[in-house]
Amino acid sequence: MWEKGKFYRSILKKTYFFFKVIFIYISLINISFANLEKNLINKLTATKTLSFDFKQKIDEKEEIGNCFLKYPLLIKCNY
Repeated sequence: MWEKGKFYRSILKKTYFFFKVIFIYISLINISFANLEKNLINKLTATKTLSFDFKQKIDEKEEIGNCFLKYPLLIKCNY
């Protein structure tokens, strides 16, 4: 009977340790994602102008151009 109790206590300690490690790991991941999200938001709000190139296909006609976005809400596209 005593051996059975020791066995269950050791399993309980191992599972407790396992869940504790998993909890710490998940907490650290959430903190790192929060920092990444905060940095991304800061960079996007600091951005004043974006530009991109594109290809537009309507029927058989394909147009190539680029657009410039300037905040707040200004856009200019060249074809």
